[in-house]
Amino acid sequence: MKKIFSILLGIILFSNYLFSNDKIMNQIDFENKTIFIDVNSYKILQFNKRIRDVQITNSENIVAEFLENRDNPLTRLKIYAKEASNESAIITFQDNSIITIGFNIVPHLKNLINMAESTFPGLNIEQINDTIF
Repeated sequence: MKKIFSILLGIILFSNYLFSNDKIMNQIDFENKTIFIDVNSYKILQFNKRIRDVQITNSENIVAEFLENRDNPLTRLKIYAKEASNESAIITFQDNSIITIGFNIVPHLKNLINMAESTFPGLNIEQINDTIF
């Protein structure tokens, strides 16, 4: 019984690890690049410097909020995507340097692919970087 419980607990913890969306993107990973976010999903961005101000182009489509980071406060943002669009954010750091980040908010393509495959079973669909071919 104890062994079964251990196996079930391991499976649950492993599946939580696989399906979690809490991967933190470091600044070097998104600097000078466009960040793709699924609608109704989020990304966590870790910056090298402390942030003083965040300006979002359209707060109806995207929301930015600070996440608590005890080791280095005001360096982590959670970006939540509401509606499909292209948005940008201007981040001003405490040393008055500025970085601009582009966001491409895309509909969740797995649902579209599943619907197309069920409607047309012989259809061959490939997805590369949020583009369907």
